[in-house]
Amino acid sequence: MLRQLSIKARLGLAFSLMVLLMLVLGGGGWMATRTMFGAFEAFNTSVVASLRSVDELRAGMLTARRYEKDMIFAAIGVADFKRAQGRWEEAMTSADKGLKDLEQRVKDPKVRDGLTVIRNNFDAYRNGMQPVMAQLSKGDMAGDLKAAWDAPREAKKSIDQAEQDLDQALTTVDRFIEMAHDRIAGVYSTITTVIIVALLSGMALAALIGWRIAHSLLLPIQQGMAFASAVESGNLDEHLLIEGKDELSALSTSLVHMQEGLRGIVLKVREGSESIQVAASEVATGNHDLSARTEQAAASLEETASSMEQLTENVRHNADSARQANQLASSASSVAQRGGEVVQQVVQTMGEISTSSRKIGDIIGVIDGIAFQTNILALNAAVEAARAGEQGRGFAVVAGEVRSLAQRSAEAAKEIKSLITGSMDRIEAGADLVQQAGSTMQEIVSSVQRVTDIMGEISASTLEQSTSIGEVGQAITNLDQMTQQNAALVEQGAAAASSLRDQAVGLTAAISSFRVSPRRA
Repeated sequence: MLRQLSIKARLGLAFSLMVLLMLVLGGGGWMATRTMFGAFEAFNTSVVASLRSVDELRAGMLTARRYEKDMIFAAIGVADFKRAQGRWEEAMTSADKGLKDLEQRVKDPKVRDGLTVIRNNFDAYRNGMQPVMAQLSKGDMAGDLKAAWDAPREAKKSIDQAEQDLDQALTTVDRFIEMAHDRIAGVYSTITTVIIVALLSGMALAALIGWRIAHSLLLPIQQGMAFASAVESGNLDEHLLIEGKDELSALSTSLVHMQEGLRGIVLKVREGSESIQVAASEVATGNHDLSARTEQAAASLEETASSMEQLTENVRHNADSARQANQLASSASSVAQRGGEVVQQVVQTMGEISTSSRKIGDIIGVIDGIAFQTNILALNAAVEAARAGEQGRGFAVVAGEVRSLAQRSAEAAKEIKSLITGSMDRIEAGADLVQQAGSTMQEIVSSVQRVTDIMGEISASTLEQSTSIGEVGQAITNLDQMTQQNAALVEQGAAAASSLRDQAVGLTAAISSFRVSPRRA
């Protein structure tokens, strides 16, 4: 039932009950105090006041007896009768007042009977003393002490009896005092018992209320602490029983919600870490394979770059040779033209022509060698272009054209060589062949011009080829550098993937410390 109340309401209820208990105990103590006060007031009114009246009666009677003697002794002139008589009357008046007070205060029948006897003897004494005092005042007993002493004998008996009765009354009053004391002691004992019982009951009730409230507070706190300890140890399947609608129940509900949220997070992290571990393993394996392939590609590119450097050097050398051949072809063309112009002087200069023919034969040999080397170079370039694949297709076309030109140059050189050989044979035949030599020289001029043109084309193509191959070499060098950089990046990626896999394994091991069922309804 207490769990249905809030902590504020429970503490307020406990405080209210404690205040109520204090009010009850305070009211009981106040009533007990009033009872004790009433008992003491009754004792003071009935007993103490009666004792004062008894003392006043006794003192008055004793004083009266004293001045009674003074009045008797006044007969022989020892005391002043008038003074003693006045004091005796005052004492009797005081004693009569005390006796009247007793008669008014005492309610007990036995004591009242005793007071009646005392009243009768007291009045008898006072009435008996009146004639004696009259005689003494007249001086009838002057000088006769014995007569004066014997005169109030009957009155003395009455006052003596009154004194005895007063002693008996005092004995009765003492008994009443003891009874009053016993009543007060009984009241005190009862009040003490009631207070002790009330205190013990209040303490027991307070202890019970405190235990109940403490139990209602400590039990959910202990359950919450056990639940939190279970969560702290990694057990997310612990169940927390929630009862009531107080603040601790709300706290327990929040703990359960926290456990559910943490459960979801752990499950997601566990699934994610397992996925990351698998993906990291795959990435690490792929990176290692890619690293190996990248290293192979880098080695191949390095070899290709070296080959391209050699090819570039060869092409450059061929370009120089082609320029020299072009120059030589230009010179041969000039010579052929001059020969055509001076064909009439051929006979006289046959020796020079023979010499020139031999030079032309040498040049043709050079041209033939150049054409042969260009053919071989074009063949190598075609092979390298085939190796380069798609990127070398244009270069392969250029190489094919160069090879074609080289073949034509070789054929032209052979033809020129054949013509030169024929010219040399005919020069030996003599001057009769001058006209035929003239026409042949025209053909030679045309052929040389064609060779010159072809050599120009070869020179331009070779120069362009050299430039293109240089660019290809530079591109391959750049590609080699990028491949090396890619290899380094791949190695870094492989190391990062391995580190990620190790971290994923560690994360999976760490998250596995939580005991979580897949789903809980």
